Amino acid sequence: MNKNIIFCLALLGTAACQPQQNGAPKQQADVVVKADKAAQGAVSSEQKLKEYQALLAWEAQAGEQIDGWMQEWRKRRAAHKNGRLADEENREMAKQAGEIYGSINQLNIHDAEVKALQQNLQKSHQLYIRMGDFINIQPKARTAEMQQAFADTALLTQQAERLKNKLNQEFGIKP
Repeated sequence: MNKNIIFCLALLGTAACQPQQNGAPKQQADVVVKADKAAQGAVSSEQKLKEYQALLAWEAQAGEQIDGWMQEWRKRRAAHKNGRLADEENREMAKQAGEIYGSINQLNIHDAEVKALQQNLQKSHQLYIRMGDFINIQPKARTAEMQQAFADTALLTQQAERLKNKLNQEFGIKP
């Protein structure tokens, strides 16, 4: 969990250099994806397990890649006298983080619960980028929208943990 907090803080700095899409960031509505809303049809128990294992494998691989990303980010920051990256470096680092987390879209998931977990992980990443936008682009809107973004992230984390616990129990996987 500590690794996620450090990554979030690092991403906040790099997100500021990302171009805004559709104007200013907006408050997230219905942030948590429930399994029933993500339903894409019934799949066999074996297929569900394969999809869940693929998502867990992706999460582990992304975690390792983010560890490397954070080490590079720290190294680059330490190389600057003021401890801040130049805009171009921020854009490059944000692109790398986006590619790591964007790879979740390559997973072919059909089970409703596993799909909900995948979508919650995607939304968490989007919220971290939005938090960077609030800090660097909209300082006056920072308080209320930042609080909402943090609350949304907490909801996503809780829902993801519930889904993981349920799936782990269903398949007898020890975390």
